[in-house]
Amino acid sequence: MNDHENRSGTRERLIEGLRQVLSGHHALVWIPTEDEDTVRQFLTAELSGQVSRTFHSWSATRGLCPALFEDERSLPNTEHPAAALLKTSQELHTQGVTVFYDLIDHLGDARTMRALREAVRAARERKATIVMVDHGGELPGAVADEAMVFEPHYPDEREVEEILRRTVR
Repeated sequence: MNDHENRSGTRERLIEGLRQVLSGHHALVWIPTEDEDTVRQFLTAELSGQVSRTFHSWSATRGLCPALFEDERSLPNTEHPAAALLKTSQELHTQGVTVFYDLIDHLGDARTMRALREAVRAARERKATIVMVDHGGELPGAVADEAMVFEPHYPDEREVEEILRRTVR
């Protein structure tokens, strides 16, 4: 097994795990990962074929925008996370998915925290999903019990040794 196959297997496990999490109808999913690109690619590919689901994404630099259209403009006045969460809770569609990138860094702000709690409640009522993709950190207690935490599995030390042995052979 070569290095490309090893990375491919890890990526496939990540994608299968994400697929299972999204099919579980959780109001809030938290994905702490450094591999944001793989998560973004999966979500775009997976949700683009599901016409019954709306899909938006938010980042501090872009604001809230339709996630499948990279060149589409963001919704006005949604750069602040509290404003984007409020818009999400007001206009969240049934079974919709809204992905927030690096939101955890903003949850120290009381207004943003309140807006997240209200958006999660709206998502639960509409069987929609809010996905938080963060580089790390810790979820505040006010939402930690609501969240389905998906931590991508990466090879542990023993698995890395086995991969190296197979690669060297």
